[in-house]
Amino acid sequence: MFLLHLKSDICFSLLLWLFPFLLAAQEPVKGRVEYSDGQAREGALQLSQGKKLRIFVQKAFTDLDLEQIREIRFYPESEELAQAYRFPEAGKSVKETWGKPKPVRSLLARIQLINGEELSGHLYTTVLYLESGDQTEKVVLLAKQTGEEGQSLEELVYPTLITLENKADAARVESRVTLPAAMIVPGTKVAALLRPSLSRLPAKPLQPANVFSLAAPAGAQLLVAVSQGDTITVGWPKYANPSLEELTRKTIGLAADFYDDRRLVGLFTENNDEDVYSVVMLKRKAKTTHAGAVGPPWTLDIWHWKYDAGAGKLTLSTRGYCFTGRITEKHPEPRIVLSEELWNAVSVRKNEK
Repeated sequence: MFLLHLKSDICFSLLLWLFPFLLAAQEPVKGRVEYSDGQAREGALQLSQGKKLRIFVQKAFTDLDLEQIREIRFYPESEELAQAYRFPEAGKSVKETWGKPKPVRSLLARIQLINGEELSGHLYTTVLYLESGDQTEKVVLLAKQTGEEGQSLEELVYPTLITLENKADAARVESRVTLPAAMIVPGTKVAALLRPSLSRLPAKPLQPANVFSLAAPAGAQLLVAVSQGDTITVGWPKYANPSLEELTRKTIGLAADFYDDRRLVGLFTENNDEDVYSVVMLKRKAKTTHAGAVGPPWTLDIWHWKYDAGAGKLTLSTRGYCFTGRITEKHPEPRIVLSEELWNAVSVRKNEK
């Protein structure tokens, strides 16, 4: 019996000693995690050794490695403040409220794979480990969240977007884009989004400085934005359709997310108006719950809609971000400029209007 206990203790100690090495055995993937409170973290992401990310899609399970994924987006499927009740008298149907309501949120996940495939469904509870410098933090991915009594839905923070920079993605046939030289100065940042998925592609600078390599096949449909100081220039075609612009503006205003101020900057259509792309500037005016917040957060997004002209209805298909930040005294809200010159530099024309 003593030997049995001794062996068990040795095995347990060995597992504890091996755990960090088992975790590290899985090669991390460089990535970024954005949260519903406007915060973001960057670093090396990995799952525990032997673990996979499991998503339930159309009555079937799909297991994925991080190396297969380009991005994961989370959307609130339902939200409520759930109130608990009790029956003060046994045998009677009279009930009364008990405690304060709790926030409850169900989340839908949309996964973009590096092969271009998209999966939408519910994730099984998964823990990612984000390593940044000498710190490691857990990123818990849930299909359903339940908060504490008295907590608001806003205070129940969740990841909204996880982007991954995979070697497999980088190893794909790359294309090169040449941007207007005047737009590239020291400190310039470039964002490239693949249409129609709007997944964000790493833009690798080459020589000369206005040439960039993208992990996308030649001829890919791209949207490119360039950030210089407090100005963001978005490659965008000329387009005018007042009625559709007004419908888009109204539909954007109905969106429910962390950002409570949304401004339509521009739009264009393709495929006989069936596909609508819009530049949207989003800001958070209400107070955030993050103690370290130094100013209102903002994000510049591209939203892709499906337009039903007969019904006069827009349905959001995908959305991607170009840049994010916070408004401070040194860094005011960025000025957004739509540039046909930048659009022409990277565009592969496809029935746009």
